[in-house]
Amino acid sequence: MSKRTKYNYCKDLRIYSYLNPPVVLPLLPFMQLTMKSFYLTDLPDKHLIKEKIKIPVKDIAYINAIVYTHVDADKTNAPCIIFYHGGGFVYNAAPHHFTLAKNLAKALKAKVIFPDYRLAPKYPFPAAVEDAFHTYLYISENSKRFGIDKKRIALCGDSAGGNLSAVTCLIARDKGISPPCGQVLLYPFVDSDPSTESMLRFTDTPMCNSKAAVQYNRAYITDNPGAPIEWLSPVDAENLQNLPDAYIETAEFDCLHDGGVKYYNKLIEAGNEAFLLETKGTMHGYDIATKSQTYADCMKKRIEFLKKVFEK
Repeated sequence: MSKRTKYNYCKDLRIYSYLNPPVVLPLLPFMQLTMKSFYLTDLPDKHLIKEKIKIPVKDIAYINAIVYTHVDADKTNAPCIIFYHGGGFVYNAAPHHFTLAKNLAKALKAKVIFPDYRLAPKYPFPAAVEDAFHTYLYISENSKRFGIDKKRIALCGDSAGGNLSAVTCLIARDKGISPPCGQVLLYPFVDSDPSTESMLRFTDTPMCNSKAAVQYNRAYITDNPGAPIEWLSPVDAENLQNLPDAYIETAEFDCLHDGGVKYYNKLIEAGNEAFLLETKGTMHGYDIATKSQTYADCMKKRIEFLKKVFEK
């Protein structure tokens, strides 16, 4: 039996069981340049208005971002989701990331901010964290200009983007600024411990596995990052109190599974509101299958959570 078919994936996900993006460090700049084209091939949607903005960030002038606005969104006080795409901190947004962001805008009649944050190895940790936080800060401070309700800004991200969402919530709390109203963490990287059971077990799974994670970390983390450990591994934060409500999804056959569960448990122990959905028959990045029943079921839960935090 092939290593990648030994896991009992959902029927609608089996087509992706052999998909494993290569992590070859010398080739990353070429891969990033190639993937930039996805920003140009993002197709229009009749339900959405799309615009491009620039986000001022630390150390450089700005990063680019896309704003998706539902045509029926409140023009002066719309709810907003900032969506940080995954990709191991080294890959640009893939086509399904644009779809995930647009589907959120359509389901919630909201605005979705989609930042193109800096990537390793050219821009190692904590550049992506700085970009993620400054995106939230800029949107929050300029909410009236963008027609956004400042009290209804939620963060969402998959994998590395889940990390950026969680870390941005920590930084906002520590800096004493108005926090996001919620955080949606999809199969997130929130724990840098390489010895969890899922990290030791899932060395050969598609989309991401513990062997690939080593390569991602080699590209992303330098010997002297000059940033707190919780900006890399939020589960290791000394204080996890007073954080925004959290929704966490994990994949069954994913090296990051145990880290997501651990973070959920620590959030609960610290007195936060949190919800955990442990999806079954899934691999890391399962919502690449945006037409699947798995995705539809997860999307329903995500929307329920976001509606709840928007109404608080």
